[in-house]
Amino acid sequence: MSRVQRGKSEATTFVHDVQIGIMPEAAVVLDGQSRICNRLHNHLMDEVSASMAELTLIAGYGLADDPVIKAMAVTEIQRKKDKAGKVTETEVIVSREQQLLRIVYSENGLRDLVPVHKERHPFLKAVHSSPLKNVARRLSRAIRAHQDSKAGKRRGPKVGWPKFKSWKKDGYSLEYEEPGKGWSVENGNRLVLTFGTDREGNRLSMTLPLISPPKGLAKAKGVRIDRKASRAVPRHLHDPGDAAATSQSGPGRLYRPR
Repeated sequence: MSRVQRGKSEATTFVHDVQIGIMPEAAVVLDGQSRICNRLHNHLMDEVSASMAELTLIAGYGLADDPVIKAMAVTEIQRKKDKAGKVTETEVIVSREQQLLRIVYSENGLRDLVPVHKERHPFLKAVHSSPLKNVARRLSRAIRAHQDSKAGKRRGPKVGWPKFKSWKKDGYSLEYEEPGKGWSVENGNRLVLTFGTDREGNRLSMTLPLISPPKGLAKAKGVRIDRKASRAVPRHLHDPGDAAATSQSGPGRLYRPR
C-alpha cells in the first residue's frame, strides 16, 4: 500500500515499494555500498562524541576564556538579502563552543564534514555524494529527535541517543533524496544507479531491472534502497489534483544479499 504525506507546498508525496531483479554480483556491490555508508555513520558518530567531550571540558573547567580556546575562534562572512534583493555582508566571529554546537546540533553541521572525511578516508569516494550526505542528515535528524524527545517536544515513545552501527549486523539503506542526482529510470523499467569513483577515478554505475513498475517513476523525488527491510521506495511528488497519482502503488521487495 502506498503511503501518503502532505508537505508545505500542498503537494502529495506517494511512497511506493518496487521489486527489483538482483543478480548475486549486483547484490554484493549494493551490500558494499551499504557497508561504506555504515562506516561513514560511525565516523560521524566519532565526530559527535569528540565534540561533546570537548564541550564538556570547556564548560566543566570554565575554559571559554582560556587564550588557547579563544585562539580557536574563526571568522565567517554572513550574507543576507533584503526584500529589494540587495545583499549585505557581515563579519562574524564564531567561538570554539559555537563551532562544536553547530557540528552536533545544526541541520547541516555533520553534512559539511562529509568532504573532509572523503579526503581522510578515500574509500568513501566509491559511494555517490547523495547517499553520503543523506547519512549525515539522518544522523543529525536522529540527534534532534532525541533532544526533542528529552525536552518533551516530541510525541510518542522516548527516542534514545543514536548508536554506532555494527559492520556485520547492521545494514544501511542507500538513499538518493534529490531528483535525478545519482539515479534515473530508463524506459520506465530500469533503475540506473550512479555510485562514486574507483581508484583510477572512473565513475561507477549499475543498471537494475524493475519488476512490474508503476507508471511515472521517472518523476520520482528520490529512491531508497533498503537492505535491511529489502525494499526500494521511489518517492513521487504530484499535484493534489493529479488523478494518475492515485493508481500508482506496488508493494514488493528490492533485494536481500545472501
